[in-house]
Amino acid sequence: TSVENVASSSEQLTASADQTSKATEHITSAIEQFSNGNESQNEKVEVSAQQLADMNSQLHEMSKVSASITESSIQSTDIAGTGGELVQKTVGQMNSIDHSVKQAESVVKGLESKSKDITAILRVINGIADQTNLLALNAAIEAARAGEAGRGFSVVAEEVRKLAEQSASSAKEIEALIQEIVNEIGKSLDMFQDVNREVQSGLTITDETDTSFKQIYDMTNEIAGKLQTMNAAVEELSEGSQQVAGAVEEIADVSRESSGSIQDIAASAEEQLASMEEISSSAATLEQMAEELRDLTKKFKID
Repeated sequence: TSVENVASSSEQLTASADQTSKATEHITSAIEQFSNGNESQNEKVEVSAQQLADMNSQLHEMSKVSASITESSIQSTDIAGTGGELVQKTVGQMNSIDHSVKQAESVVKGLESKSKDITAILRVINGIADQTNLLALNAAIEAARAGEAGRGFSVVAEEVRKLAEQSASSAKEIEALIQEIVNEIGKSLDMFQDVNREVQSGLTITDETDTSFKQIYDMTNEIAGKLQTMNAAVEELSEGSQQVAGAVEEIADVSRESSGSIQDIAASAEEQLASMEEISSSAATLEQMAEELRDLTKKFKID
């Protein structure tokens, strides 16, 4: 009958409403879980964005420090180059000093040789004076033997003897002075040799210093090149970090929009769940009314 059809339809409607309500509850629960997961994802994206921003700031500072170090390294290279040039000038001056010392040493050695020659000549003169003195003495003896006839010759011989003695005395004094000069020349030669050794030592040190400056220049130049490469890499990394940060920010924007959409969907699902609960309640009421109507119909047939 129509009443039974209504009751059957009410039962089906109630069952369908219950199933729909349960399905809606599952959907709402899933949306809520997804919404919670999305919020957690949003938080992680925000944290990642902040970390990238911090890293980008650090990279920027690193880039500035690297650029400063590169500049300092280039300045060190310039200083090393200047130092090397000064050492080269010093080497040139030391070589000039060495040449002058050797020339002076050669002159002094020549003077020493001449002084020795003079000493030899003075010794010859001294020998001649001694012989002259001896001859004058012999002449005086012979003049004395000659008596009155040899008196004039005796006077001449005495004068010759005196001159010979004076010549010998002067020669000895000159020889002594020359010997003192030779001694001083010897001291000068020793000093020149000391100076020459010091100059040679200075040349060795300046050569070593020049080698060190060249090594420093090469190393600082190499370091400067590597720092420039590193600085370029840091700048490239900073640019890449900025691009990643921009992409993460875009993801964050999309995630925030997605979160808003999910919240809207969740709200709609809640409204749908409430509507389905109302429908289910109405279906249950309708089913109850159909049962009551069927009971009344049965009573009406009995009467």
